[in-house]
Amino acid sequence: MSDRRDFIKQTGLLSMAGIIGVNQLANAETTGKVYASTRSKWADGSRLVVSATMLFEAGGQPDNAPSPFPPNMKPGYKDLPAATWYEYGYKEGIPRMLDNWDKLGIKVTTHMVGSAVLKNPVLAKEIVDRGHEASPRNDLER
Repeated sequence: MSDRRDFIKQTGLLSMAGIIGVNQLANAETTGKVYASTRSKWADGSRLVVSATMLFEAGGQPDNAPSPFPPNMKPGYKDLPAATWYEYGYKEGIPRMLDNWDKLGIKVTTHMVGSAVLKNPVLAKEIVDRGHEASPRNDLER
């Protein structure tokens, strides 16, 4: 028999995946058995739904924003390694992700930071033109 921690892990993962219902969870606590539902509630028969999102914020960061590189710039100078790291996102990373999404036939929601879109409007348009959803993000706090 599994302990309470194992039960919470198993049922939590299954319920998040939408495989078992709330009633089954309640009964599982008393019976110790969890059964996967055989009926789907999705029109195409899917039993697991995954929501994919992509973040488009590169290019919208302030000068000398934090990066994975050690801070070693003197005040008043631009941190070129960090700037290059951020540029990778909109020059290489997002275009590669778009190609992968197309190959797999997946449409994603793209959370777009306004200042990044203003600096890279062609990329923002390409994301939408490829059929992905644009979700604006408020970046006033940046």
